Amino acid sequence: MYECRICSARIEPFMSFGRMPIGNNFVSPGDYADEYFYELKPALCGECGTFQIVEIPEPSQMFHDHYAYFASTSAFMVDHFRDMAEKAMSTYLIGDDPFVVEIGSNDGITLQNFARAGIRHLGIEPSANVAEAAREKGIRTLSKFFGAGVAEQVVAEHGQADLFIATNTMHHIEDTHSVAAGVQKLLKPKGVMISEDPYLGDMIEITSYDQIYAEHMYIWSITSMNNVFGRHGMEIFHIEPNHFHGGCMRYHLAHKGAYRPSSDLLRQMAKEGEELRLGRPETFERFR
Repeated sequence: MYECRICSARIEPFMSFGRMPIGNNFVSPGDYADEYFYELKPALCGECGTFQIVEIPEPSQMFHDHYAYFASTSAFMVDHFRDMAEKAMSTYLIGDDPFVVEIGSNDGITLQNFARAGIRHLGIEPSANVAEAAREKGIRTLSKFFGAGVAEQVVAEHGQADLFIATNTMHHIEDTHSVAAGVQKLLKPKGVMISEDPYLGDMIEITSYDQIYAEHMYIWSITSMNNVFGRHGMEIFHIEPNHFHGGCMRYHLAHKGAYRPSSDLLRQMAKEGEELRLGRPETFERFR
């Protein structure tokens, strides 16, 4: 038995994919003998509804100074994140001298839109080589793993943020509680977090098991995302589903009570409770 990393309840893997290498770790023939492997075993917590792999790879094996993925090489994703940034600017950055922070900011694919608009910004990207690529574009970037301590550092140096962005990032972070605590410290009272990740409901519907293989420690749902951030005084108030990466959900979060929940959120929460059948192993029988 294992413990859920979110609520510490006992969880049991419903299957194993066996020993797996890191998906983006392109090793040379001379390094085959030392290639890193981990056993890929998924589980669903019946208490908090969090889908997770129970034995996670070392973060340093995934994010380092020779990280292979540069997001801006995809023109499709450049357009996607430009649209997201423009919408966020018009919706949430309406005060004087707004400040935007993004974690997992990669080569600046999203923040470059705020930089061009003259908006104060900071990227926090643990992989040194892509962080340097962002700096070369003129995007202010800190090469660290984000958590509560880094959030305090950012507030001390720059003040609180109006907008916090995490796209295709939250599913890679083991200590999500430290991230949630950091966001809570970092955001202004009416500040907003936008998080976009592959959605558990879509993964189940189309049997996209490759979402698990891509070192995604979690596959989030509204229920599980609310359970994490709710422990730190935050909540989802709006959602936007899209079809990127096999089905993603864009979550809009804020301090509890800062915004009224949208009708889209309430409808999807009701649907999720019906369709995901959280905690029931038979939900994932088709993955075997």
